[in-house]
Amino acid sequence: LFRSSQKQFDFVCEILHGNPADSTLFEPALLKVIEDYKIIPRDSVTDRGYASKKTVDFALENGFTNIVFNKIVRS
Repeated sequence: LFRSSQKQFDFVCEILHGNPADSTLFEPALLKVIEDYKIIPRDSVTDRGYASKKTVDFALENGFTNIVFNKIVRS
């Protein structure tokens, strides 16, 4: 799911079979946004499941400026 923070507009939402690893979903979702909307998002905030070197490299190669992987920990 890619969402615009200013207008709360969902760019991509898919129902997937099984339980695929989050880290495998970032690239196809980004490619779908680029194909469908002809835009490249500047920023990305995801949960830690998407965190991988491959994800960061792909995002940077495709024009992302800010990439954040959120991890909630107990205080």
